[in-house]
Amino acid sequence: MNSKIAERFILGKVIAQKEWRLGLNSLYVDAAIEPFVAGQFTQLALDEDCHVLRPYSFVNPPSESPFEFYYSLVPGGYFSSRLVKLKPHDPIYIAKRPSGRFVLSSVPDATILWLFATGTGFGVFLSILQTQQPWLRFQKIVLVHSVQNTLSLTHQHLVQLWQHQYPERFYWMPVVTGENLSDGQRGAVSKRITHLLASGELENQTGLSLSAQTSQTMLCGNPAMIHDLSELLKLRGLLVNHVKQPGQITIENYWKLDNKNNA
Repeated sequence: MNSKIAERFILGKVIAQKEWRLGLNSLYVDAAIEPFVAGQFTQLALDEDCHVLRPYSFVNPPSESPFEFYYSLVPGGYFSSRLVKLKPHDPIYIAKRPSGRFVLSSVPDATILWLFATGTGFGVFLSILQTQQPWLRFQKIVLVHSVQNTLSLTHQHLVQLWQHQYPERFYWMPVVTGENLSDGQRGAVSKRITHLLASGELENQTGLSLSAQTSQTMLCGNPAMIHDLSELLKLRGLLVNHVKQPGQITIENYWKLDNKNNA
């Protein structure tokens, strides 16, 4: 490893792989990196040259280890096809310093926090919700997760924990777009997030108002979802949240670092 790479990356060790369904995994890694804040991401590399990097959000809270990274296997993808083959004790390189401003300290106060995710973008919200900050700052929290099939509705032990701990404050809305669902199947609906918002169904099901006066929103996942949902939110008067101009729409942009969609 050359000196410039050594300044940025450290050698870690794979602790475990968990297959949630075929092509959807969590990778657990141990490494002595700098502390991170829930909502941040890091970069992983598979060899000491670190020529090929991919960004992944932390799923675990900062208080716990090993680090969990939630990812999809992209057919023919150079990186994920190698990542999925890693076994316990295998080496992996990880950036020493976590990155990203998709953190609650960047989000202004509000009554309701709406969290919108597609696919593995769900992982970053698991990290955030496993800390005390959101529960101390917001009266109500809505977690919306859109997936292709019900097998992709993972980490249900955490969802059920929050439902039990905060029955009057936590709202879980799974959205399944690629299956015909029987009534009440895991409580899921089969419309896209944008359709749920535009039709008013999202607010009807939660009994909450999504407006600039009441809400903060955080979006992570497919760039098309982020664009389309952001446009709908803007029509309601919500603004994109910037450092110099606070708003109500906070977006995770690290997907743009990898134009192969974490392949």
